Amino acid sequence: MLVSVGTFITFSRGAMLCLIIFLFLLIIKRLIPTSQVYSIVGLLIVLLVAGNVGNYLLEQASELGILNHSIEARIVAITNFTDSEAREADDGSSRSDVASLAFRSFLKQPLFGHGIGYIREWGEILPHNMYLSFMIEHGFIGAIILPLFVLLVTRNSYGEAKNISLFFGSFILIWSLFSNTVLEDRETLMMFVLLAVMSKYSKLEKIKKISFLQE
Repeated sequence: MLVSVGTFITFSRGAMLCLIIFLFLLIIKRLIPTSQVYSIVGLLIVLLVAGNVGNYLLEQASELGILNHSIEARIVAITNFTDSEAREADDGSSRSDVASLAFRSFLKQPLFGHGIGYIREWGEILPHNMYLSFMIEHGFIGAIILPLFVLLVTRNSYGEAKNISLFFGSFILIWSLFSNTVLEDRETLMMFVLLAVMSKYSKLEKIKKISFLQE
């Protein structure tokens, strides 16, 4: 519950999408009790109702100087998610424009890309998408670099490690749609290392159990 509230107040649509998919996976795997599912659904309903008065709250916060323009535009986009003009206003310098430019750059060299490091020539505004970044530098094969990396790290996992791998892999693959620093953040890289060790350990444990049963 606290995670849901914390995610919502970040006003990050990428984080909200990851949370929704995480909850869906938890429900499928039956790792959370039904009572918590009802609580989360109730919270979502409350948030949707609160969204209807979002414009009023936004006006009050703006008058008090609590919000800057970037956060204000993001709140407008979230509370008016069916309004295309609100979404475009939130893009600002604009994620959609940068993504479009990045895709056009990819189309210029779709087979082999522009080479490693090319994306850094863009300046400070980079495409907020790991897949696009890799595709620009490596061509078509760039689209599968990250999924293959996640697969190699998690493919040997068994038991509880397999569930953790599923959640971690899903998070990374989805979050990479909204971030171009996934493989630069030390926290994420540390999680990759820990998961690789956990996966390897779970495989060794399985081999030991099989050997013991065969004896």
